[in-house]
Amino acid sequence: FGPLGSLQSPAEAEDAAHPNVLLVSVAGLRADFVGVYGSGASSTPHLDSLALRGGLFASAMTPSSKHTEASQSMLTGRYPEFSAGSPNVASSGLADLLSAYGYRTAAFVSCRCVNRDSMSLAGSFDSYDDLADLSTWLSKTALARAWVSLGAGTEPIRTPVEAVTAFRDWVSAASGGPWFAWV
Repeated sequence: FGPLGSLQSPAEAEDAAHPNVLLVSVAGLRADFVGVYGSGASSTPHLDSLALRGGLFASAMTPSSKHTEASQSMLTGRYPEFSAGSPNVASSGLADLLSAYGYRTAAFVSCRCVNRDSMSLAGSFDSYDDLADLSTWLSKTALARAWVSLGAGTEPIRTPVEAVTAFRDWVSAASGGPWFAWV
């Protein structure tokens, strides 16, 4: 079943009025490398399977080439200049909207550019799993600051597989009701 496996129990699947919502975003992934978009030799079988069981966008545009700004816009519906740094963003994101309808919400990120220190939306999720506490602590040490200044800080906080594992653990521990997760 792949890294995401079965995401709904039979009881959850029957509740069509409140389906679980999984939003997967991948920085730098081109459509011509994804099987469901027509790639001849797909290297994304798990993503393809997930797309075939859910929704698939035929085309998408982003208001920014910067991952942080694009993510903020995707989760708020606002252009970057109206969402970045705004004190009202944390109370007006997709996670907040779904939470008002009884959804449990969580984000599982592996990229430094969308960790809680750089995303004002982190507070709108019930859980924002990004290992930022560790990266924030490390950034306060002299050795870590030198490491980041040499360019190593652009590397992921953790691997995407580790983020997906954290997501799967969260889904397994969740009890009742619909959920929204951003991975």
